[in-house]
Amino acid sequence: MGKISKEMERDVVRILQDMVSIPTVVPPGENYREFVEYVDEILKNLGMKTQIISVPKKELKTHIPDMASYPRYILLAKMGKGRPILHFNGHYDVVPAGEGWKFDAFKGFVKNGVVYGRGTSDMKGGIASIIAALMAIGESNMEMKGTLELSLTPDEEIGGMCGVRYMLGMVEKPDWAVVAEPSDCSNVWVGHKGAIWGEIKVMGRAAHASTPELGVNAVEECVRIAGRLMELGQKVKERKTRYECSVKNATLTITKIKGGIKVNVVPDSAVLNFDRRILPEESMGDAKDEIESVVGDADFNIMFSVAPCINDKSELASQIASIAGREGISVRKAISSGFMDTRFFIEAGVDTIAFGPGKISLAHTPNEYVVVEDILTAGKIFASLISNLLGRD
Repeated sequence: MGKISKEMERDVVRILQDMVSIPTVVPPGENYREFVEYVDEILKNLGMKTQIISVPKKELKTHIPDMASYPRYILLAKMGKGRPILHFNGHYDVVPAGEGWKFDAFKGFVKNGVVYGRGTSDMKGGIASIIAALMAIGESNMEMKGTLELSLTPDEEIGGMCGVRYMLGMVEKPDWAVVAEPSDCSNVWVGHKGAIWGEIKVMGRAAHASTPELGVNAVEECVRIAGRLMELGQKVKERKTRYECSVKNATLTITKIKGGIKVNVVPDSAVLNFDRRILPEESMGDAKDEIESVVGDADFNIMFSVAPCINDKSELASQIASIAGREGISVRKAISSGFMDTRFFIEAGVDTIAFGPGKISLAHTPNEYVVVEDILTAGKIFASLISNLLGRD
């Protein structure tokens, strides 16, 4: 297995800066084509056979109708042939920059061994680590058995239906998959919590605020429901997973309340949104029933849901931990509080883990960053994994 030289390090940092400078923001899904074409050239120069797949309009209209006018692209790259198949994946979409940045969010500013910018941790830094591994493998002239495969996919931030889910229907099922999400190079994630994003609509009757008895106050009823949800949230919080996790307890969080049109009008409608995170030990059905039990007659709609997933007997997890240990890095097997595209691989029966540079706590925040040394560390571990699983004896 080759090493990552100083020249490679400079190239990897430059590539990350270039990737960050292409603002692949979702919603709605901008600059996707520019991004995949940029990385396509890099992968071709590294000796991989590449293919850019345009996700059919029908898929977009079915799964993301509000954004269907923005094309989605999947970049596939391969090296070698036959089995076994080791697949690396990274999502290239990023959330909007938001406010509070000290640096331009889309310039990839480098200072003291750190790269700042939207997507550096989540997860263009992980993509850079995969590219670093490919460079190291290329330098080593390793004789390969089987197939090394890479996919770069869109839309993880909005559910992945037109990204990894669609991509898996286009490729042969891999034996192993590594999703280079920001696990801080100290966790190998073998699964994640589930989630329910819900919306509760309350209808009332408008009236002048000086005669409130003539109306039905939707906001007040919404607040009462919010109170019951907060009580349920305290009950839910007592439940803890047996798996290692940065947030071991289940959660129910009220994230938005909106209602009313004017200060002197009794509001005739109100809307409440919540986020419920579900442990692997919990049932999605039970979580939904609990919420319905406190909602009453209000209109309750599940906007989006993801079941918990677990791959706790992963061969890959053991491999990553062993390789990292030889580098002097302690890696724990854990689950992520946030859901990831790993679920699509795991549901397909693929031994899948998430591991990569960057901190999940920095994702979606102002002044997001990734440490260059962590990118290189993950790249070395990925290169060793490729050598272990696909190198000829």
